[in-house]
Amino acid sequence: YQSSHTVVRLYGLTDSDDDLPHPQKTGSSGSKIDVGWDQLKMDALSYIFQMANTFGRPAVVNCSIGRFTEKMDGSSSFCSNVNNLLTNNSTGFSIVFSAGNNGNKNFHATAVVPSNGSIELEFEICPGDEKTRKIPVVYAGNNLSAKIISANGQMIDWVSQSDPDGTSITANGSGGNVTLSNNTDMILVTIMPPTTGSKENVSGTWKLLLKDNANIEKTIHAFVRYGSPHDNKSPKFKNYVSTRNTLNEFGTASEVIAAGAYKVGSDTLADFSSRGPTLDGREKPEITAPGKGISSAAIESARNDDPGDACVACCCECCQDFYVVKSGTSMAAPHVAGAIALIMQKNPALNHLTIKSLLEDNARAIPSGASEDDRAGWGEGKLDVKASVEATTAGAGSTPSSGGGGTPIVSHQPDTVGILRETVLASPKGHAYNRLFKEHVEEIRYLVNNNKKVATVWHRNRGPAWFRIGLQSVYYPEKPLPAELDGAVLSKGVWSMFEILKRFGTEDLINTLNSIESDLRKVKDGMSINQLVRLIFGEELVYEKAEINT
Repeated sequence: YQSSHTVVRLYGLTDSDDDLPHPQKTGSSGSKIDVGWDQLKMDALSYIFQMANTFGRPAVVNCSIGRFTEKMDGSSSFCSNVNNLLTNNSTGFSIVFSAGNNGNKNFHATAVVPSNGSIELEFEICPGDEKTRKIPVVYAGNNLSAKIISANGQMIDWVSQSDPDGTSITANGSGGNVTLSNNTDMILVTIMPPTTGSKENVSGTWKLLLKDNANIEKTIHAFVRYGSPHDNKSPKFKNYVSTRNTLNEFGTASEVIAAGAYKVGSDTLADFSSRGPTLDGREKPEITAPGKGISSAAIESARNDDPGDACVACCCECCQDFYVVKSGTSMAAPHVAGAIALIMQKNPALNHLTIKSLLEDNARAIPSGASEDDRAGWGEGKLDVKASVEATTAGAGSTPSSGGGGTPIVSHQPDTVGILRETVLASPKGHAYNRLFKEHVEEIRYLVNNNKKVATVWHRNRGPAWFRIGLQSVYYPEKPLPAELDGAVLSKGVWSMFEILKRFGTEDLINTLNSIESDLRKVKDGMSINQLVRLIFGEELVYEKAEINT
C-alpha cells in the first residue's frame, strides 16, 4: 500500500462450493459461526476496499473465481453484492473477473420448443461419476412439460408446471434417486447417486424431453450446473450445444469487467474462452487479453511431479523448473487488471465505469474473420494497454495523498534523493560505482527478464520488493532497512544474486562483481542507507546538510 496504486489477486474455488464444509469465523461472543463461501469472498473484497480506503490508495482486484450456473444474467446475490460494493466505492476502484473456461465444454444447450411441439435434449453422464448432478432448463413462462429418460431406460413421465415433482428410485440404479421439478421459468433435473453399492450414477446418454402445452414456442437454455473443466466427469450435452451464454456467473455482474482469452500472435479466440452474451442480453466479456500459453512462476505443486520431492531451498540450482505454461481466462484477467493499475496510476480519481470505457473504447478491433459465435466472446476486442493508458487524462490527484495516517508520500519529502546523490558522487568511488551501474544495468535487467535461473533467484528472494524498499529508503536514510521480508533475508538474497549473476553474466560483469565483492562483504542486515553510504564510500563522508536527516 506504499505505492501509488494497489493490485491484489484474489483466488477462490472455481467449482461447486455447495458440498464443501463452510468456513467459520469467530463471533462477538467467541463462538464459531458458519460463513457461506460467497460471503467469505465478499468479506475478502470488502476488506481490500477498506484497506485501500484507509491508506488513501486506489485498488484494482483481479478475481480468478467463479462457477458455471444458470444464473448467467447477473441476478445472483453474489453479483448484486459485488455491484453494490463497486457503486458505493466507485472512485478509484475496479474489479476484474475471468470470463470462464467453459466455451467448448458442452455445458450449455439452447433450442426452440415449437408451438404445440417438442424437442429431445440429450446429455451424457460419465462412467464413475459419484456426484449429485443438476440440469436446469430456464425459459420465460410456465407452458412447458418435461419428461426424463435415464440411460438405463427408466423414466419419469410428463411433469407439467402444475404437477408435483416427479421422482424415480430406479432411473439412477438401485439406491439412486432422480427428481424432475417443473416451476415457473425453470425445469430442474436432479440426479443423486446411490448411497450404497457402487455409488455411481447410471452412465450413458440421458434424454430430457420438453413439450409446449399452450401453442407458444419458447426458447430454452439448458445448463450443466457447476460444470467445470476441473471436473472431468462433468455431464455434457450431446445436441443443441452452444458456445454462447457460457460465462462465469460472477463475471455477469453488471459493474465488473469480465475478461476473455486469446493467444498472442493469433486472430482466434481461445477455444475454451467463455462467450456471452448474458442471459439478459448484455455484452460480456467486455474485453479479451492474452490467456493461452502464458508462462509464469509456478506454485510448488506445479513445479514438482511429486510434492514430496520439493526442494526446500527454492534458490538452489536443481532439477526443478520454476516456471509453467498455463492457459485460461485466469491468465487473461491479470493482464486487464495490470492495465487498470497503470490507468489508476495516471489518474486515481477515475470511477469504475470510466475505467471500463477506457478499456473498451481503446481496444484493438475484433479480427475480421471471427465467427458469429466467437464474436460473442471477444467483447470490444483485444486489450490495448498502451492506447488505454495514453487515452487516460492525468488527474490532479495522480499523486495520491497518504490517506489514513500512512507513510507520507514522496512528493511531500525534502530533496533527500538529490542530497544523497550529491554526497555519493563527492567520492571517487561513488563516481566509479555510478559508471559501473550505467554499464551493467541493462545486462542485469536482461538476465532477470530472460534467464529463468536468474529470474528464479531474483523473485524467490523478493527482489522487486527489496528494490522498491530500497527506492523508498532514500527518503528516510537514517531508518534501518528491514533484515527480512516475507521470509527472505536481505543479505542472503544479495549473495544469491551475486553468485547467479557471476554464473550467467558476461566477462565484463563478472569482473565488476569481483571488484566490488569486498565492499559487499561489509554490508550487514539492519543497516540504514546513511550507514551503507558511509561504509562503502568512506568514513570521511560526513553529511554537512542537515536536511538529509529530516
